[in-house]
Amino acid sequence: MAEITISVSGIDEIVRNLTTIPIGKILAELMEQAKITVDIAYASQINLGTGKTEGNKKYSSFVSNTENSATLTVSGSDVGFLEFGAGIFTSPDEFAEQVGFPVSVGSYSAEHMGMFQEKGFWWWNKTQYAGIFPTHGMHEALERARKEINENIVNKIAWYIEYGK
Repeated sequence: MAEITISVSGIDEIVRNLTTIPIGKILAELMEQAKITVDIAYASQINLGTGKTEGNKKYSSFVSNTENSATLTVSGSDVGFLEFGAGIFTSPDEFAEQVGFPVSVGSYSAEHMGMFQEKGFWWWNKTQYAGIFPTHGMHEALERARKEINENIVNKIAWYIEYGK
């Protein structure tokens, strides 16, 4: 009779460590980094009338998570302007379908007294505007998360397999 036996020692510990992986927490950390990306992008939107970073600041961003997911949410009256711009610089991205209003050149004006539609500019705070550049902050955050998620998750899972909680 001949036999070959192979075994893996410590498999029970590895399985136990796998069950302790806090996926929601790991994803929430990734979304917190994405939130920083959004906040930096939105804070950098330049007011073309004054050349300063001021104007569209009415928004909030927050991260929520469950056991197996995390969500970054931005909301507020200025999110559309911050993400997509305005006037001649309006530029939709993949989040345009989520906002519940049309995103195209002059779309805001068409639904709000039509000043840009009629004249090609508007007045706000004694300054004339033809457009506001988009920041695409959520789009940048999503791209960052897509790039980092696999490496981030794999590294953390490897750590939990090795060391557990």
